[in-house]
Amino acid sequence: MAGFQLIDSQQDSTEPYLYIYEDSVPPFDTSSEKILALLCISGQEPPTPPDTTVPYYWLPTDCSKEIFLQTSQLIAQLAQLDARLERRNQLVWKLRTAALEDYLTKLPNRRAWNHTLRHRVYQSQTAKSPIGLAMFDLDGFKSINQQLGFLAGDQVLQSLAEVIGKMAQPPGFWARLGGDEFGYAFQSNSSEEALQHAQEVARKLERNLHQHPVAEKIPLVKELQLSGGVAYWGNLTDRVPQPLEDFLFQIASSALRQAKQEGNGQIVLGTMPI
Repeated sequence: MAGFQLIDSQQDSTEPYLYIYEDSVPPFDTSSEKILALLCISGQEPPTPPDTTVPYYWLPTDCSKEIFLQTSQLIAQLAQLDARLERRNQLVWKLRTAALEDYLTKLPNRRAWNHTLRHRVYQSQTAKSPIGLAMFDLDGFKSINQQLGFLAGDQVLQSLAEVIGKMAQPPGFWARLGGDEFGYAFQSNSSEEALQHAQEVARKLERNLHQHPVAEKIPLVKELQLSGGVAYWGNLTDRVPQPLEDFLFQIASSALRQAKQEGNGQIVLGTMPI
């Protein structure tokens, strides 16, 4: 149960006020304890607690000390339950965030990508608006892992994620899909525009990564390039493959493989079979 302490600034037991603390037993250290509630007698000017969000509870002036203490017990229990619920909600939020965040780069992970892409595709189909999708990976990244070790590779991925984070602008959505592969969902008005946009994004990422401090520590970073595969859906036909998000992902993946075969730094627009 939450702790509580009876305090009387005028040494008058008929007009007390009472602090209710979190998970405490007397004696209290008011400088470190978290105050959950403040119980007061009507007409009395209570002290201002350090936390201005602390709730106040008032009792009538003819309230006996026994009723006052019984009420304080109930409020202490309610306050503690409320505090536990708040901690639970914070924990749930942290767990949900961790479940959707890549542990290394702090970008959204594959789970978040799948969820967001599904939602974006639904919005696109509902509004009959086009959608673009790109997958990128780092050419030459394997050499860094082989020559310098995985810790160096992790630093490179974290640096690229930092660059992406500074470049990313809504409604564009980025995620780390695994290894050195990153996904990017964006809006575009045509397949040509989607391809051009992906090319511009790749070149800008390369420039910013080459200028990142990690390139001074790991000179091989300056040789890295980005290959990419692009998928575009214009929503101009009623023949919609299902699920469309998986279809687009496969098109972009196939285009990325083709780009890797054509050489470093290539961006390829995937062909739509329908």
